This record gives sequence, structure tokens and C-alpha cells, in this order.
Amino acid sequence: MAMSPSKHIKDDLSEFEALLPWYVAGTLEPEAMRRMDAALEASPELQRLLDLTLEEQHQSIRLNEDLGAPSSSALPDLMARIAAEPQPSAFRPGLTRRIGAWLGGLT
Repeated sequence: MAMSPSKHIKDDLSEFEALLPWYVAGTLEPEAMRRMDAALEASPELQRLLDLTLEEQHQSIRLNEDLGAPSSSALPDLMARIAAEPQPSAFRPGLTRRIGAWLGGLT
């Protein structure tokens, strides 16, 4: 006995649910997109999950837009502060190298 398409979709609901973010972003392969479209038509539960995914995406976009961008002077200010930091002293060999040089001088 063949499984009805809607029964198949109910069985694979978690698989379709996992693909929703890529479906919303439009990055699924064409065949996966067609399968998802068919599943959405057949499953009100999957459609509800799609609506939640879309709302989550919109909220994320709004939150990121509300963060704003750094001012145009932020990078020059940062670079000026870095340049004003005291420079490290000249290179001094580590203890191991100094001991090695001292031991090398003994021969």
C-alpha cells in the first residue's frame, strides 16, 4: 500500500522543519525547494512553523538594524589610540637564548 503524500510529509515534518531557514533564505536546491513547497501546501503545521521562522528572521533584522553602525570616525580614532600606546622596548632574547649564548661562549 502506497503512503499518501500528506502522511509522508507528517512523517518527515522534522526534516522539513530543519530546512525552513534555508527555504526562507532561498538557498535550497531547486528540487528541495519544490519538495518544501509541496510540503507547505499539504501541512498547516509546517506553514505555521514557516510563519514563525519568517517572524524570527524579521526580528533578527530589526534588532541588527537597531544596533546601528559605528561612526565614520571610529576607525581613525582607534588607530590614533593604538599609535599613542607606548611601544615595546627593543627585542631582548629570552632566558633560554641567553643561557645558550653564555654556554656557547664557554668553549
